[in-house]
Amino acid sequence: MIDIHSHAIFDVDNGSRSLEQSIKMIKMAKSVGFEAICFTPHYNNESNVLTRKELLEKILKIKNELTKNKINMHLYLGEEVSIFPNMPDKMHNVISLNDTRYVLLTFTKDDEITYLEELVDSMVSMGKVPVLAYPERYERFRTNKQELIKLVKRGALLQVNANSLTGQYGEEVESFTKELLEKDLVSFVASDAHSVAGYYKARKGFDILKNLVGEDKFKLLTKTNPCRALADIKIDMNEGAKKEHLNRDKMIVKFFKTFPILERML
Repeated sequence: MIDIHSHAIFDVDNGSRSLEQSIKMIKMAKSVGFEAICFTPHYNNESNVLTRKELLEKILKIKNELTKNKINMHLYLGEEVSIFPNMPDKMHNVISLNDTRYVLLTFTKDDEITYLEELVDSMVSMGKVPVLAYPERYERFRTNKQELIKLVKRGALLQVNANSLTGQYGEEVESFTKELLEKDLVSFVASDAHSVAGYYKARKGFDILKNLVGEDKFKLLTKTNPCRALADIKIDMNEGAKKEHLNRDKMIVKFFKTFPILERML
């Protein structure tokens, strides 16, 4: 599996607090079944954030520690970007997933953002792909499913959290997550882990996901689509109905040979 939403990079946000904790998180992620992680520290336009160089320096420290401990994990960099006004004008300030067209977006639960459709349209026109993080957790989408469907039709992709399937966020979130999966509206399932416990708890969510959608769809959501995103390959929302084992596996092998740890960003 490939995790495109993780807060395992240390001393940046409310995720890992130390290099030691980052290593423990990655060990747990590996035990869950992840072979690659894209770090996505929070980016808020209104607060101080670390520069790309500073983030990469931290990742290199993690990489060196993993090498010492003979732990194999592919590492990439992105950001979980909190939506803000005039965001399209400042896209150069944010880090997309592995410097690709895919940008992980979020907003606080109490936000009443009225310009989501315009934002998606603007980003798509710029050649970007907005990836909405954990839409299942927002009441505005649970009570107005058509708004979310419109965003997908306009070019947004959805990333749900594995833990949303465990009841961790309540029965409504769990039910809505399953509905989104059943309607083939989800492109990615990730951990959104902020701690070792986050990865440990995510294990149950991924087990539930596999039983819910089957082996082929499970691989699409946890490996093939994340691989495509990190390799900057177009993701077709209709892929869920297709059988492409050979092409998928060839593409994944090629990806890991072509994009070793941090090669795209250094």
